[in-house]
Amino acid sequence: MKRLKHLLIGAVFALVWTATAFAQTSVVQSVENVGNKVATYYSASSFTLDTTPNVVWTITGSSTRTVYIKSISITCTMTTAGQVNISVKKYSSAASGGTAVATTEVASDSGNSANTAAVAHYTADPTAGTAVGTLSIVSLSILAPATAVANQPQVWRFGEKEDQYLVLRGTAQQVGLDFGGATTTGGVCQVSAVWMEK
Repeated sequence: MKRLKHLLIGAVFALVWTATAFAQTSVVQSVENVGNKVATYYSASSFTLDTTPNVVWTITGSSTRTVYIKSISITCTMTTAGQVNISVKKYSSAASGGTAVATTEVASDSGNSANTAAVAHYTADPTAGTAVGTLSIVSLSILAPATAVANQPQVWRFGEKEDQYLVLRGTAQQVGLDFGGATTTGGVCQVSAVWMEK
């Protein structure tokens, strides 16, 4: 009986020690992983649309890193309210021409190296690159500025649950927002994006 009792006490001690060691290891790993997140970047811009725009905003891939897009959002106003179909498209070559305005990007951590993806919006329509295809199309209600409080942003999110992020490999690949040539008199939009690079 004494031998059995000693064996049981020893087994319990071993289990407690193992559980404590595992918990300590888990905590250490959790703390260490905080500094190992993928470099993340943000951009936000507000701009006036061309009167019949197609491509209004783009993010272009990098020659040195892979770009993983997490989210894109847009909200707009127009002098005359209306419905506009907005598409998210992926391209195998970049847009050219038009009046492109580079967007200032902000790193989530000041210790990150400079971003290598390029974000721009267009105040005059460019020539779109070669489209791989349309990823999403929505009909957005765009209101006049006086009633803009009712405007809700359209948000596209990628990489949630089991989905992949929207990935750009190389400077030839690009994702853009396309208004399909809709009339947007007095149109002003705000576009934000979040992406990672590694």
